[in-house]
Amino acid sequence: MSAIFDRMIRAARLDSHVYEEVEADRSATAQAMLVVILASVAMGLSSFSRVGVRGLLGGTLAALVAWFVWALLTYWIGTRLLPEPQTQANLGQMLRTTGFSSAPGVLRIFTFIPGLWNLVIIKRSGGSSRRTVTTWPDSHSH
Repeated sequence: MSAIFDRMIRAARLDSHVYEEVEADRSATAQAMLVVILASVAMGLSSFSRVGVRGLLGGTLAALVAWFVWALLTYWIGTRLLPEPQTQANLGQMLRTTGFSSAPGVLRIFTFIPGLWNLVIIKRSGGSSRRTVTTWPDSHSH
């Protein structure tokens, strides 16, 4: 089970090697589906007070369907509509890579826990486009 969490962290960090790894690992399709489910449940929990259990379950199902449709669409565009001479892909590869690309969505769970989301704030500093991460709102926040 730790292998999936390692892959999720690496995917969230945009480690290109993990995407190559899951693309080639046919057994990672179930892991990719679990990542999509975890990300959609995290989203559902963050809005649970508004959507309730039915919304949570419906949202999870919708996320799974959207994941499959997106993978199918990107597969079709990449292999049929705009392929390069070296393009080689199958739907399973697209499902695995797009599934793991949902890994950062698991962080939405922090919005469900009152006040905890405020512990991590991404802000623009000094009008520049450089971003900094603060672990607690500081006195310089506006």
